[in-house]
Amino acid sequence: MYKNRDEFLKKRYDPDSKVKFNYHEEAPSRLGVILSKIRKAEAPIKLLDIGCYDGHVGILLKNKFGKKCQIYGVDAAPNSVKLALKNGIQAKLCDVTKGISFESNIFDYVFAGEIIEHLYDTDFFLEEIKRVLKPNGILIITTPNFISFGRRIYYLFGKGAFMEQSFTLPERAAGHIRFFTFDSLKELAMLHNFEPEMIFSDTVNFPRFRSDLLAKIFPTMGQSIIAFLRNKK
Repeated sequence: MYKNRDEFLKKRYDPDSKVKFNYHEEAPSRLGVILSKIRKAEAPIKLLDIGCYDGHVGILLKNKFGKKCQIYGVDAAPNSVKLALKNGIQAKLCDVTKGISFESNIFDYVFAGEIIEHLYDTDFFLEEIKRVLKPNGILIITTPNFISFGRRIYYLFGKGAFMEQSFTLPERAAGHIRFFTFDSLKELAMLHNFEPEMIFSDTVNFPRFRSDLLAKIFPTMGQSIIAFLRNKK
């Protein structure tokens, strides 16, 4: 058992914990489709990876943007920060529920992969991202699609798929407390003056079935919501 939610999140996503998590390995299609939308940077840019873990995703993003990209990271787990620093990410320890520990208007891109669903105060989170982003900077955000095809089928038959009742049940509890659809994420983003540029999904999934093509045709059926949002200050 965990003492509180903060302890759960830090241990759940700590690379030294018994529960192994890797954004790249757990969601190769999600990361792949994000990278496919990124073009080489023609001018110097700075990118912040929120929840940078061991820095692996940050490195992939840097490689895609090219040599003119500087990667920074924040994470709540000390061991993650140590690994990210070792892997060449300019990372620091940070609890984003209290703010993002960088000055204002310095980043061209912010990447927040599977973060917002863990936060009570999503409004504060988006406002902090707005603060550190430059005007017209881009937020790349991903979150689970609460009404994906797989979930709809489960719920139709009265099965509580991926519904978390505690820190320990079900066995693979992830600590999600906010749930989004394509429309609700877009509505929240626009409320904070982010302009949606692209919103898409990665794959339509169901046990023993997965289709990236169906996600392109019917994105609202996909397992993930992936959005590129422009900061309109």
